[in-house]
Amino acid sequence: MPPMVAPPRNKGTSKGHGDTVEAGGIPLTVHAAGAAESHADSYLVTGDRVFIGDLAFNGVHPYTADGHTGAWLSTLDDLAERLDGAALHPGHGRPGDARMLADQRRYLLMYREAVHRLAVGAPTLTEAAKARLEELMTSFLPDAPLAWMVGLGADAVAAELAGAMV
Repeated sequence: MPPMVAPPRNKGTSKGHGDTVEAGGIPLTVHAAGAAESHADSYLVTGDRVFIGDLAFNGVHPYTADGHTGAWLSTLDDLAERLDGAALHPGHGRPGDARMLADQRRYLLMYREAVHRLAVGAPTLTEAAKARLEELMTSFLPDAPLAWMVGLGADAVAAELAGAMV
């Protein structure tokens, strides 16, 4: 059997923190945010507009199943100061300003506190506890889309919090 050969790479197409790319004639500066909603979040800046992807879900229940809510809170604190005054364009929800970062922070704090109380130190929640979490979070953010994601991230956040308490 012949040895495995890696496919050729398209040299010069990988961009990192601080690099600028062009899309449709618009220059976008890439910024790495680190682990937040996912394992490696980033955002793009052009002038006073910032495309923040999933760093904040404006009026939408967020995805928390990667279990990085502690890091996400730190990232939001950093971005709130850095992006103050910019027009923010989230991946989910309407555009807004830095207040959406504070709203996301409040949501995550509420979610973490609810999971902490419902899990009682365990790395997972019971089905009954997940149902209660969904009730709490849908009353915290009523009529918001993606409510099905509330329970989806419960065990990951419980495990994150259980690890943080050790």
